[in-house]
Amino acid sequence: MVRFAYLVLIAGAATAAAQTIQKPAPDIVVEGQKEAADIARFTANPRLPGAFQLEAQRNMSQAQIFTKCAKPDAATLRTILEGPPNDAHTISAQGDFVERHITCHLLYAGAGGETSLGPTIQGRMIGSSATDLNSSGNTSDQRIGVENTVHPDRQELARGLQGLYDRGALRDYAIATYAPDISLTKSQTHDDAVVSRFMAIEQGRNRFRDSTDLDYFKTAVCMVHAEPGIASRIAHTKPNSAESNSLGYTLLSRARGCVPGAKRIQVEPNQFRIYVVEALYRWVEAARGVDSLIPSVWEE
Repeated sequence: MVRFAYLVLIAGAATAAAQTIQKPAPDIVVEGQKEAADIARFTANPRLPGAFQLEAQRNMSQAQIFTKCAKPDAATLRTILEGPPNDAHTISAQGDFVERHITCHLLYAGAGGETSLGPTIQGRMIGSSATDLNSSGNTSDQRIGVENTVHPDRQELARGLQGLYDRGALRDYAIATYAPDISLTKSQTHDDAVVSRFMAIEQGRNRFRDSTDLDYFKTAVCMVHAEPGIASRIAHTKPNSAESNSLGYTLLSRARGCVPGAKRIQVEPNQFRIYVVEALYRWVEAARGVDSLIPSVWEE
């Protein structure tokens, strides 16, 4: 069973994810056509298979509809979003939430015949020349999607492909509800105290992520550190929007130091945005010196 989508694909030279935060660098000052040409050369978008892009857009839309319908409270959001990723308790909490509000989820509610649990999401193949962002640098075939069982249990509801999009939508909901002013600057990401606080917390929080997921997150962390202003703007865009996609490509180009050796990058914009917004969210927590941007129950 494929756990979730492989998100970022590097074409050309194999590369490892950035293992350390990118050192401070002067702003890249480019304008108009020069910047557009530079981004076009470095990013291969939109060369992902059309079926993959359409599926990703559908999954993101379903996650947004689900979240608005289910209306998670602060306690639920804190458990799902602040708990260690891929930890059994965190995953169970997300699965429980989906189960309690299953009729809100278009993927599972009323679309799957007798079970009413929705159609199986079949894996699709991305070309064998694709290279992921793991530290080995090996080129291998990569599948996207997850083959759901007929009766997905609560952990599969969270660990599957749709669970990734659901978490992204839940984080967007939390930001819109509790941190609508979210923003970050280079003075904050290059502040030694902020960096130390970030590293101390995130090294422990991310101990349960699998290696591929962790590499993607580290790369997003590096890019947000390098270009927090662009990442902040991305968080204020809507998923599936042209503005969000454009800013994502700009971030990829300007923070290319986070993927050293890459000649060209392919990403699915919505999945890339999920990682960028999560990394931004973590950096803002460190910059503000708080354990969460979501209020505790007694603070509501």
